[in-house]
Amino acid sequence: MTELVKLEIATMKELNNPYLLGINFVTIENTAIYLSMPFSLGGDVSGLYYKLRAAYRGEKKKDGTVTLPDKDSYFHERQILYWAK
Repeated sequence: MTELVKLEIATMKELNNPYLLGINFVTIENTAIYLSMPFSLGGDVSGLYYKLRAAYRGEKKKDGTVTLPDKDSYFHERQILYWAK
């Protein structure tokens, strides 16, 4: 494990902010590093990305139908700036 990875893990363990997830514990097996993190009720960033993408571009369903972009479900720039702040 590189020094940068060790530093990143140590930093994440010390996080004490209600808006950031920390680490419960770390397990290292061979070349794999497993991080146990607290459960997030809001979902993950990947889910948020797909929701935004579907709202902005529309989306193709498994049955072949296509939904149009939903102009009312995207996040306003004000909301994104609030989260970033």
